[in-house]
Amino acid sequence: MAVWLFGLSVLGAVHSVGAEQLKDPLQTVEQNCLSCHQSGAGNAPRPQNHGDWRSLLEEYTLEQLVDHAWDGRGRMPARGFCRDCTYEDIEQAVLYMIPQRLLQDSSDD
Repeated sequence: MAVWLFGLSVLGAVHSVGAEQLKDPLQTVEQNCLSCHQSGAGNAPRPQNHGDWRSLLEEYTLEQLVDHAWDGRGRMPARGFCRDCTYEDIEQAVLYMIPQRLLQDSSDD
């Protein structure tokens, strides 16, 4: 499976991309994602849930999952509810929700 890793420094408070500041991924997830992802409403993958994310990573690349979060897919609206998030903010939020072990295992393939 071809899953490539973005900058995995998602646990820090603020990261810079060029002159732009990224949002704190934990804050982005808490403020914009958990209303559905915490309970798994509408089959939303729950944060840090190996089973939910493993099946998605078997079907999609990490880039595709980030694109789904950015563009919206199924019941998920584009960018969740974060209208001021950049693509990189969404990318970091997705990375924050995926168990790191799954990302490590995927990169070994």
